[in-house]
Amino acid sequence: MKKFNKKLLWKGTMVRMLTAIIFIIGIQQSVIAQSYIDLTKGTDGAILKDTLSGEIPDDAVIFLKRGMIYDLSGTVISKSVKIMSVPGKGDPAILEMGGSSLDVSDSTDIASLVFEDLEIRGDIGSGYLMNFSTQGSIGDFKLDHVNIHDLRGVVRFKNEPTKTMTNFIIENSMVHAIGNYGVMTMDHINANCENVTLSKSTFDNAHNFFRWRDAVNAKGIDITDCTINDSPNGGDIIRVSNATDLPLNFTNIIFGKTTATRLVNGSGVVINATNSYATADCGLAASADFTTAPTVLADSAHMLFIGASNGDYTLNGSFEHNKSVGDPRWYFAPMTFDLTDSTSVDVLKNTLAIITEGSTIILKRGMTYDLSGTVISKSVNIMSAMGMGDPAILNMGGSSLDITDSTDIASLYFKDLEIMGDIGSGYLMNFSTQGSIG
Repeated sequence: MKKFNKKLLWKGTMVRMLTAIIFIIGIQQSVIAQSYIDLTKGTDGAILKDTLSGEIPDDAVIFLKRGMIYDLSGTVISKSVKIMSVPGKGDPAILEMGGSSLDVSDSTDIASLVFEDLEIRGDIGSGYLMNFSTQGSIGDFKLDHVNIHDLRGVVRFKNEPTKTMTNFIIENSMVHAIGNYGVMTMDHINANCENVTLSKSTFDNAHNFFRWRDAVNAKGIDITDCTINDSPNGGDIIRVSNATDLPLNFTNIIFGKTTATRLVNGSGVVINATNSYATADCGLAASADFTTAPTVLADSAHMLFIGASNGDYTLNGSFEHNKSVGDPRWYFAPMTFDLTDSTSVDVLKNTLAIITEGSTIILKRGMTYDLSGTVISKSVNIMSAMGMGDPAILNMGGSSLDITDSTDIASLYFKDLEIMGDIGSGYLMNFSTQGSIG
């Protein structure tokens, strides 16, 4: 399993959690406080399973202790419920599915199942989050801010009794290391999901995505603001029977490396990719299954992402759309280099050789930096640290800055500085190569 950067994985969680704390404090004396079940004091990993198997109110919210592992294998659910980590700092609670799954009580209609701010894991050979085998229905099935991995499938509906789901939703989540039952499988002709929505999420190393054995009542699939890499890695995006003009819409998507070349196993699916991009090593990019295809980039996934092999899909600063497509947690964020503690006159020159696109460099006020003969290849902002006193000094001597050959630089910004050199032969910039500056 890839070790994803936890700071990025749970990005944005604390603001949402603080809002939840305020809300809970406000209602703790109210008559609906009984709908909140606090399991954070328990130390038995079976406490969540026991709670769900008992008598809980419909639409209850269950709070779990952050960092604790809860055994959820073989659990049968009969009520609408939201399961989430208690608001706070630290790693989320972990739901351990093992080689089993959740199921639904026979002849039960559940309005909503929500999993929020959790890690969910199991056995990739036989585990699922939900393996629905009975008769019944689920209105909304939602994963929000979830890191789910190492399962044979996320949600599977199986066996003959009629079972339906209105909305299957994944947002702000990481879905990775998913086996041959994929993200969602309707594995019987009597099983159906009407609508699928995936947004602001990352999918990595998933064998396949969706399966309908009978899609006559399926309405549509919308995938928006997602990063997809090494997926599908053996199957298809969608395997379907009895579909008629079923819309599969990709919007603001990054398709990374995959050897798969087929989007659809079946027919009757209309696939459009809007404002979406595929890396040069994405086998899906040339698929004839697209009605409107993604734009194919010159860069491979290795070049587009900062560290794909380590689960870091931060977009390279040189990518034109690095703040508008894919999972927003991977948008490019320029780096800041604070050089105020260094006493080396060459530290600025050395830093310019290693910066990322759009970096900001902060210099010590009053210090002189040798910038002669420096070649720049990235957009950069260079400025003195805020404060009193004389600004930092850039000494060009009898030389200058230049630009790496065949380079297009969006901007060079010099602020609150003194710049000096040799009046006979010095320049700030003496551009001699091919390229451009915005």
